[in-house]
Order: sequence, then C-alpha cells, then structure tokens
Amino acid sequence: MIRPQENANDDVVVRELTTQPIISIRGIVKLADLVAAFDERMTTMRDYLKHHDVQPAGPVFVRYHKFPDIGPNDNVDELETDVEQGIPIASALPGENQIKAGELPGGSAVTADYVGEPQGLGVAYGRVATWMKEHHKESAGPAWEVYYFVDFDKFQGHPSLPDQKTWHHQIVQPIK
Repeated sequence: MIRPQENANDDVVVRELTTQPIISIRGIVKLADLVAAFDERMTTMRDYLKHHDVQPAGPVFVRYHKFPDIGPNDNVDELETDVEQGIPIASALPGENQIKAGELPGGSAVTADYVGEPQGLGVAYGRVATWMKEHHKESAGPAWEVYYFVDFDKFQGHPSLPDQKTWHHQIVQPIK
C-alpha cells in the first residue's frame, strides 16, 4: 500500500509498487455529476464489503481513464469522463453487478502529494508530467488519485468530509 509523503506538496517520488487487489466501479459520468456518483459508489462498495465481511486494505482511489480537455468556452457540466472509483482489499473478491474485481498494477511509479482543494490538483499532475519529461519516462497506464481524506467507515456523503483545504491527495502514475 502506498503511504503519503512526509511533506505534502513536495517533489515527485519514485516508488516500486506491488500489485494490489481492488474492487471498483467504473463508468461514464458527467463532470457535473461526479460528486453524486462518488457518494453513490462509496455506499455501494461499502455495502458490498460489509456483506463479505471485508475491511479496506487502504484508502479510496479514483482513476480517470479518460478526462476531457476543457476549453475556456466549454460548458463543463455537459462534459463526460470515464472514471473508476475503487478500494484496495487484502485478497481478491468476486465481482458483483456493477462492482468489478481487479488490481492496481505493480511496478515503477512516480507519486506526487497535494493538500488542498481539488481544483488545485493540476499542480501535482504538472509536477508528475514535468518529472516524466525530464527523466524520459513514459506512462505505463492511467494515473490514479489516492484520497487520504476519506474515512471509509464514517463516510456519509460529501457533507461528511473535512474542509477541502485539508484534503490530502496523492497522484500515482505508473511508468515504464
């Protein structure tokens, strides 16, 4: 499991990851509906894990398989993204309905931590992109965001989350 960096918003860190079993829900969501989709998916996955008497093996993550380019004149509410929300688990479980069994990949990855409102995540993604360019590395698949600020057991929708200024995110980008 990935641990947060000591000082959030520090430089990019190279890590070796082990393959991690997960459960997740993936689908196309309008940007305007991301919060509602997140809340619904969390409830569905929590109910699934309770049914199987399993605890998460780490924090919630979100992986954008396709995120739209947003221009200055775009109606952001109508744009869509292919987003997967998941939870690491200690050992594989079967998929069920919209919940799929899968893995986060092992191997080399670069990470960048960011504390603050989600609108500022572009800074962390920018640090990762700059590091990859400077070190002549390529992506080995889509990045994901680890959400250290989500307390899985206490989550009751976005209103139950702490102040966004304190949200600790970690970008994880597999590299080759």
